[in-house]
Amino acid sequence: MSAVSLRQQQPAITALAELARTCPDLPAASLRTDQFKPGEVIVQLDSVADFEAWREGLGLAPDAVDLTTYRTAPGSGQMELRTTVTGVPVHVWVAMSQLPLGVAS
Repeated sequence: MSAVSLRQQQPAITALAELARTCPDLPAASLRTDQFKPGEVIVQLDSVADFEAWREGLGLAPDAVDLTTYRTAPGSGQMELRTTVTGVPVHVWVAMSQLPLGVAS
């Protein structure tokens, strides 16, 4: 049995509910909170367009985005951003099999 209970995940669940209430038109995503980081929400998106919609919906500037390139798969990487909702850390990311033009790998 996990030492972490649903009680520790309640703030993250509340943050997800707040996102659904305040940003209902954001693209659907894989939403996660888990026993390893019970106080964090992880949002995984399927496309760069969806990622950009979330960035804009959360009111974050483009320079809030971090781009990581994968050395083991040249030309690929991920975009991510971190923010807070109701005081809970929210990590939003998307993997990219092909980096946007002009981005060196």
